[in-house]
Amino acid sequence: MALTHNEYYDLMRTIRLAQFHTRIGVTTADLQQLEKLQAELASHRTIPKKGDLVIDHEWPTDGLGIVLEIRDRRKKNPYKLATHLGTDWFSKEYVEYQCRIVS
Repeated sequence: MALTHNEYYDLMRTIRLAQFHTRIGVTTADLQQLEKLQAELASHRTIPKKGDLVIDHEWPTDGLGIVLEIRDRRKKNPYKLATHLGTDWFSKEYVEYQCRIVS
């Protein structure tokens, strides 16, 4: 299941806060909470391949696109998508966490 824009960034903010608190004073409860949050984020991740049809979870009528090219996934915008607006490069966070694979 894909996340909405707000859900993704709220979860990332919570993970960053938990990581900050574990640096200050590590307790097993903090580490367990951090592991649980990271597992929840990982469960929403989908990695599309070239040629996959992806759809924006939050805006399904606007966000339909096909993956044309995938560069190095460590870069800022590794996914080239063709949408109804043309072709553009999109971020890993958007494509992998906020979009669903249709085919």
